[in-house]
Amino acid sequence: MKNRIALIGYRGTGKTTIGNSLIKRLGEYTFLDLDDYIVKKEKKSIPEIFNDFGEEKFREFENQYLKELSKNKNIVLSTGGGVVIREENRDILKKKYVNILLSCSPNVILKRIAGDKNRPALTSKSEYEEILFNLEKRDIWYKEVSNLMIQTDKYKVEECIEIILKFLNRV
Repeated sequence: MKNRIALIGYRGTGKTTIGNSLIKRLGEYTFLDLDDYIVKKEKKSIPEIFNDFGEEKFREFENQYLKELSKNKNIVLSTGGGVVIREENRDILKKKYVNILLSCSPNVILKRIAGDKNRPALTSKSEYEEILFNLEKRDIWYKEVSNLMIQTDKYKVEECIEIILKFLNRV
């Protein structure tokens, strides 16, 4: 089994919740959130990074720190929803990680992220329309990278963990 696991998917699909539960079951693994890591390293919130530098600079930070964290072993990494936009990030994920795609319906995503001020809007669309737009745009990349897909609105957290553990034992 690769000793790096990446949880990929749109925000609100359960990456943080599942990641924190998964490390408890895996034992000697550490949970890291790529967005939180960027905030810590850059000493700015994600909205501040977007406001001060723009989305492209944020994507550069995302790439830089994904490379940095890919040197770690025994990690479960929660990626930002847009990490798959860059081909170089997809290549890193495919080479260095077992990638678990967490997904759920746009309606569930909207309920889970409604009012979240930590992630800036990427379009001028309504929250729901932006979710649909980004999911459609990113879907092919999520699927290209993923080794396992789980629909998190169909299972409880513990059921998701069991599916992941069963899969990891075969990798």
